Amino acid sequence: MIGNRSILVLVMAVICIASARVHAVVYFGDSYIDYEIDDDVSVINGGHVVLVDGGLITGYVQLDEGYLNIAGGEVRGFVVSDSEDCFITGGTIWGDIYSCDWNNNISISGGAIHGVITSCDEASITIYGTDFNYDYGAIPVLSGHLTGMLENGDAISADFLRRSSYSNIILAVPEPATLLLLGLGGLTLLRPFSISKPYRV
Repeated sequence: MIGNRSILVLVMAVICIASARVHAVVYFGDSYIDYEIDDDVSVINGGHVVLVDGGLITGYVQLDEGYLNIAGGEVRGFVVSDSEDCFITGGTIWGDIYSCDWNNNISISGGAIHGVITSCDEASITIYGTDFNYDYGAIPVLSGHLTGMLENGDAISADFLRRSSYSNIILAVPEPATLLLLGLGGLTLLRPFSISKPYRV
């Protein structure tokens, strides 16, 4: 039979375990993370954070009124952004990616993404790359699976979810280098075509 003292100890243990995950590491200023953070990370009030190779965040990452660039390293939790200055250019993200709040945008041009890419609350996610299984522009369906090659050469194969039928969109836009190459190729086709004569000795 469990006594009152045992119940009190059990409740206190649960509260301690729950409160251990509440306190996130908060960034107000500039920081390059190339070390392990065994906690959640919040970037607020104009903080400027770049996660680079060697960096590891075991919890989630939340961006609110700041700048975040995941350029390397690893995030084991999810990534949620309430700001338009969120960039994923490399690294590995194991959790889901959420773009939230009105007129917010997350830009993805690299990285290994293992979770679901989700846009909600009139936000958007712009994915830069080539060879996508959807046409460039707004993806017309609410959910599906996206494959292709990201701008930095990483392959993408991830589920996506739009939580609104009309205002929340995920954009798949070719990177500027691809547009330039396509333009140069088109100019080449406009040149007059001529057959060169064989060289004779």
